[in-house]
Amino acid sequence: MAEITKRAHEAGALIVWDLSHSVGAVPLDLNQAKVDFAVGCGYKHLNGGPGAPGFIFAAERHHAAMQQPLSGWFGHAKPFEFSDDYVAADGIRRLLTGTTGVIGASALEAAVDLFLEVEQQEYFSKSRELSEAFRHKVDQDCSGFGLELVSPKNVLERGAHISYSHEHGYAIMQNLIARGVIGDFRAPHFLRFGVSPMFMSAEDIAKGVGGLREILSTQSYLAPEYQTRNAVT
Repeated sequence: MAEITKRAHEAGALIVWDLSHSVGAVPLDLNQAKVDFAVGCGYKHLNGGPGAPGFIFAAERHHAAMQQPLSGWFGHAKPFEFSDDYVAADGIRRLLTGTTGVIGASALEAAVDLFLEVEQQEYFSKSRELSEAFRHKVDQDCSGFGLELVSPKNVLERGAHISYSHEHGYAIMQNLIARGVIGDFRAPHFLRFGVSPMFMSAEDIAKGVGGLREILSTQSYLAPEYQTRNAVT
């Protein structure tokens, strides 16, 4: 991040980072990397859940000059004066628009409060440990069934996701979900698993891989109910 940001600045450009898959998954220090702007979502690794609001980061050095094309009353300097002319608020507040979805924001606030109670180094260390435990157990228990690791083998290069390919990837994931092991599928044939150190344990990893082995060894994923592709995979 720091290196790419530096190159952008050397070319006279500003840079906006998308943190949707990295915030809460890998350590980030935007100020140290001299990032200009960043955006991301709250529903993934911040555990805000479906409907959680997104977020924006703007380096303080840009606050005075930046403009928000979607002006809304939350970004107004004096929203309760109801003046005819829009006057942007100072600082990061000028990037706000209308009223945030209150229920989604409340859930995200509770999730982030819990996240901030955890010592960050321990959090990311556990994340890597769980990810490596998953990979080692898949290597040990699921070899010979057609799974191929497509994520980097180096745990420091793969964040909080680990993915495998299999020609029956969709059906396998549907079979896993039916057993209570909820992963994700990406076309054409990738099974994607996430680790969340806040509420997952080594026991969860063992249970998940155990279910995966049973599905693969019995080929239960070939059952008709796992073959129909849903709109959301």
